[in-house]
Amino acid sequence: MWCETIQKKLKIPAMAHFTCVGSNKEQLEEWLDRAVGSGVQNIMALRGDPPQGQDGFQVVEGGLRYANELVELIRSRYPDLGIGVAGYPEKHAEAPSMDQDLCNLQRKVNSGADAIFTQLFFQNECFLNFRDRCDQMGIQIPLIPGIMPITDYARIKKITAMCGTAVPEDLATQLEAAQEDTDKQFRIGVDFAIRQCEELIRNGVPGIHFYALNRSAACEQILASLDLPSHES
Repeated sequence: MWCETIQKKLKIPAMAHFTCVGSNKEQLEEWLDRAVGSGVQNIMALRGDPPQGQDGFQVVEGGLRYANELVELIRSRYPDLGIGVAGYPEKHAEAPSMDQDLCNLQRKVNSGADAIFTQLFFQNECFLNFRDRCDQMGIQIPLIPGIMPITDYARIKKITAMCGTAVPEDLATQLEAAQEDTDKQFRIGVDFAIRQCEELIRNGVPGIHFYALNRSAACEQILASLDLPSHES
């Protein structure tokens, strides 16, 4: 698996993404055993999206229905693994309310999650309000914001429509005007992400998770522009 290559060749800790989709409990355990056997120490535990063409998530016979059940399975089988779970500052698209979505998150945390990585968002206020509500519920594990630099507006519109993320009107207007200029779209998206990250860092986030979409150049520019603390001794 790619995580094994990243860890052994690049010497960088990797997090394997693990979903409930299309597998029963025995198959999930087999995959987990292989992952741990290859050196994986961190798992991102997700229910997973329905396969293309399938209307809603469907549980296979003997499978798991929710991400908290997957967290429980991982924690019971490998107590020392690091486990990340997803959080949704603007609510999961399938959740009936924000309150219900936060209760679902609480279940994942209570099942043994070590950190929460959020869905992408473009309005920091949504994340900060979400963090406050997690705090009020007693959720104390690290909450890491998810940032997706916009490099292709048409692609982002499809993603945000699927997950229910709002794009600020002024940003959308700039990107709409630059639809025929991919370089300008890239600059607008990266500049916006830099400002977003700067504000999040000022507000004390423990880290930032980038959704790179195989476009590492945007993330490289953002990191180069941020005034990050040095870890040199």
